[in-house]
Amino acid sequence: MRAAAALPLAASFSERAGRCAGGEKQFSDRAVTDPQVVALRGKVNPVVTPGIDPAQVDMTVVTEDGRSFNRYIAHAVGSVEVPMTDEQLEAKFSDLADGILPAPTIRQVMDLCWNVEKLDNAADIAKMSVSS
Repeated sequence: MRAAAALPLAASFSERAGRCAGGEKQFSDRAVTDPQVVALRGKVNPVVTPGIDPAQVDMTVVTEDGRSFNRYIAHAVGSVEVPMTDEQLEAKFSDLADGILPAPTIRQVMDLCWNVEKLDNAADIAKMSVSS
């Protein structure tokens, strides 16, 4: 999905979810055609601001009653400057693996990854990651 199309969509998801969006499920066909998301997406007007790095965000939301809220993000979560926490990594992996691997297998794969230095063969991670 191109950034110009993704920004209004991501902003719509964030508003509905009350948190940052960006997981695979948020960009599924079902999610992007949700009538509430479509309506919100139509209210988002992305503007390229000179001087803002493509990896940064300077976003202002103006409500129907005229109030405005601004948020500047210099470095996104997951960047070198703001690495994900272990909990965030596990949540992201679980979200991406959901529907591909059974929940117990997802946990086992994560445990193998966290303990890779103890494995005789790191290929065990790949073997366990294959869906049946």
